[in-house]
Amino acid sequence: MDFDLIETQFRHLMRVAVFVREGAISSSTLLKRLRSGSRKNATCAAFREVGRVIRTVQFLRYLSDAPLRRRVTAVRTRWLAGDDLHGSGPVYARLLPRGSASNTVAWAGI
Repeated sequence: MDFDLIETQFRHLMRVAVFVREGAISSSTLLKRLRSGSRKNATCAAFREVGRVIRTVQFLRYLSDAPLRRRVTAVRTRWLAGDDLHGSGPVYARLLPRGSASNTVAWAGI
């Protein structure tokens, strides 16, 4: 993980985050622009590095937290035991907290 890149691009990353939060640019438009840009774009590379950091932190949290692992395993087992593995059946709906979107991973507690 390139923490130096994140540090040098931090101001740009925060500016983009503020634009998305304030609605000046939609997240889908941002993703399209980042995907269409050069792989050598420093801001795009910094976003990839931030994503790697987040995934690593979540994975380490999962490894170090036995109750979280048990909860994720139980939910995954119940979900896989359901008739409908595409996410629209009643088993999947019971696993989601009230008010959460079906396209999130909130059910896994991550």
